[in-house]
Amino acid sequence: MEPRELFDLRRLRRPKKSELIADEIRRWIVRGQLTPGDKLPNEREMIGQLGSSRGTVREALKILEAQGLIEISPGAAGGARVASISHESASNQLKNFFYFQGLSWQQVYEFRLEVEPAAAALATPKLTDADLAALEATVPQCTHSERRDLSQWKHRVQEARFHYLLVNRCPNPLLRFASLFVVDLLSDFLRYRDVIGNESTRFGEECASAHERILERLRARDGSGVSELMREHIRQLGAYLSHREQTVDPNLLMTHYFNHEPTWRPSPADGLYPTSRA
Repeated sequence: MEPRELFDLRRLRRPKKSELIADEIRRWIVRGQLTPGDKLPNEREMIGQLGSSRGTVREALKILEAQGLIEISPGAAGGARVASISHESASNQLKNFFYFQGLSWQQVYEFRLEVEPAAAALATPKLTDADLAALEATVPQCTHSERRDLSQWKHRVQEARFHYLLVNRCPNPLLRFASLFVVDLLSDFLRYRDVIGNESTRFGEECASAHERILERLRARDGSGVSELMREHIRQLGAYLSHREQTVDPNLLMTHYFNHEPTWRPSPADGLYPTSRA
């Protein structure tokens, strides 16, 4: 009896030529160490160098544009340039992925517990005096009972700001992005739905107390101490949320697109999202 073929290779889709050219342009950008704003060769030069038709080259560039790697401007002075991929745009795309994942609060905090303490420890020796002063300034505003002039959301903002300021100094770009992403995600959740409820005052006071203890270790440049206290703090935060709602409402992941209420959001101007290598 003839052995049965496990795979039907005829079913495998071969990549289109435009996809192969897009990969080659991507490699050229990386090899050339191009940075955001750098211009790619013009269309005629690409056609000659790649040995392909105008239509195929244009399709390849459209692929890269859709992926956010390049920007294409029309006109004689236009052309293709390397795009600036912001933390916010990358974060929003990642939120898209989680729309249908059935994410739970416990899972969010399991992930946060793995990445943020490590990022905070690595960030500790990188903090400047100005960073420490900015971190310290957020602490009094985290306590709802002491600052009746601030709305509940503004208290939440300052709690998130503390974490943003700290992990943004992490020199590991992957840990830095992961930590910023999860804090950004949780900031949206707390903004658009009150999952703290009647425990808001106690929640804020415990955040302020935890941040003060973390600040002491930051001033002492004690990375391991910062990591240990951050783990304890994140476990406490998770306990407040996970017993109230087990599953994150997918609608919360979409609200950043549809709600235009003005509020503080991190931006490069705040120095909270890295604009260059740390």
